[in-house]
Amino acid sequence: MVTKRKAELYGEHAIATIVEATCDICGADCMKELFKPMKSDGDRDEHDINKVFEGMELKAVWDYGSDSDGEIWEAVVCEKCVKKHLEKLIPFVKRPY
Repeated sequence: MVTKRKAELYGEHAIATIVEATCDICGADCMKELFKPMKSDGDRDEHDINKVFEGMELKAVWDYGSDSDGEIWEAVVCEKCVKKHLEKLIPFVKRPY
């Protein structure tokens, strides 16, 4: 479940980035820490840690005629659970990013 998003401005467009999320299958944190060294060399304790979303965000908007008409379903799945559970069920199309 996404619990927090942050809006960032890119040119004229606002993009919402995920800053807090947990897996709806196993409950694990879906945020991965990225270590970024500071400009000053020497002190290894001096660093900046950013967190980025590592998971899959799923959303279904059910329309007229479906059994779930008018409902929106959302889920977040961590990378580990995607590989363990979803890859067995869904033939994902994978391509380089």
